Amino acid sequence: MSTKNFMLTNLLIEGTKSSPKVKLYTTGELLFEGKSMPDNGIIFFKPILDWVEDYTSQVSPKTVLTLNLDYINTISHKIIIDIVRIFDEYYQKGNHFELNWYYDLDDLDLSYDLEDVPAEEYETKKMDLLKEYLFSTFFMSVIHPEFPINFVEKE
Repeated sequence: MSTKNFMLTNLLIEGTKSSPKVKLYTTGELLFEGKSMPDNGIIFFKPILDWVEDYTSQVSPKTVLTLNLDYINTISHKIIIDIVRIFDEYYQKGNHFELNWYYDLDDLDLSYDLEDVPAEEYETKKMDLLKEYLFSTFFMSVIHPEFPINFVEKE
């Protein structure tokens, strides 16, 4: 937990060609959007991690984290996992939390697994494969299986 002694305020960071737009509102609306490959990920994410730690030390009626990232480099991947892990602990304590994960099906290697699926089973199978794919490749079992993730296909 951060040792800062102040009232939590919104944290807004404009996106660049290499870093995501970040909007962290004290109302519980949290957004990461764009490319995440900052030159120095540790420095870029430090205020974000501090904010998340301060935020999760309080109780909020509803928290929704939206990840709409086009690209994530290795350090961003690690730190976003750390952020999601913090929110998993927050959720396990009984706080309301949702993760909205925006994905582009073309970017995922799921087409082979879906090619012979009957139309009436396609959406269910796609969601199962997405969850399995993201848990095995992105989260690597660092969060609980009942962690609330909503998958939203990019248009």
